[in-house]
Amino acid sequence: MAAEASCPQEALPAFSAEDFRCLPLSPAQVTIQPAAATVLINIPTITMATAAQQNLTTDLLGYAVEVQATATSYSWDYGDGSAPLVTTSPGRPYPDHDVHHSYGDAGTFAITLTTTWAGQYRLAGTTTWQDIDGTATTVTTAPPITAVERRSTLVAGACSSPTC
Repeated sequence: MAAEASCPQEALPAFSAEDFRCLPLSPAQVTIQPAAATVLINIPTITMATAAQQNLTTDLLGYAVEVQATATSYSWDYGDGSAPLVTTSPGRPYPDHDVHHSYGDAGTFAITLTTTWAGQYRLAGTTTWQDIDGTATTVTTAPPITAVERRSTLVAGACSSPTC
């Protein structure tokens, strides 16, 4: 009786969610508009994430495995006690922005982004990708920003004094 032959990818064990979470995924980068350490209350602060697809190679029980990680959702915690904003969009810059937050009170806040990643894996050198059952997350905290209130005053002429 002849032994049955198998292809290496048939012998490849499943890449678990725990395996995926142990990979060194790079956190998304956070960009804020306006690009300043101070923003105005009641005016939208635009946030964007840069989360490129990540390609990694690792070992799974003696097999060289290629893994692709793709960002699938973004959870923005604006640091002011409001509920996190969860979106599938990484955000876009002004004027087409779609991810933003307006601070209602003055204060200093740190914006924290939690990015959720989905993954696929394959035996190195093959063409068939398999989905990883589960997700991984990365966390990025932007440098603190200060939300301030500014008031405008209409004056009859040029205002050159510090009290204007």
